[in-house]
Amino acid sequence: MAVPDYQSLMLPLLELAGDRMEHSLTEAIESLAQQLKLGEAERNELLPSGKQRKFDNRVSWARTYMQKALLLSTTGRSRFRITERGIKVLKDNPPIINGRFTRCDGLWWFTKRCWPSCWPKR
Repeated sequence: MAVPDYQSLMLPLLELAGDRMEHSLTEAIESLAQQLKLGEAERNELLPSGKQRKFDNRVSWARTYMQKALLLSTTGRSRFRITERGIKVLKDNPPIINGRFTRCDGLWWFTKRCWPSCWPKR
């Protein structure tokens, strides 16, 4: 199996956080790798820079985009928790969460690189 792209990891990551507990990024990476049944080769595949594992990087980007879309919140360094908005999304049982899905609100501001002064009120 090829390493999934970060958008394919968004829904599984949100489902992992759906227990409303605080999670570490390391814990999420390990849990998702097991859930997706990634082999040792996929888990250890490096980015072209050779400095980071590709799967770890993609889980991290999935978390970042969902934080910017206000589905996850940061609770500490490399730690996160689902938000009430994230809970509502999970209750709607979406078939997929991707960039188009998250761009409808908070993420649009992130992708347009607006600064906090122009972000929408939460």
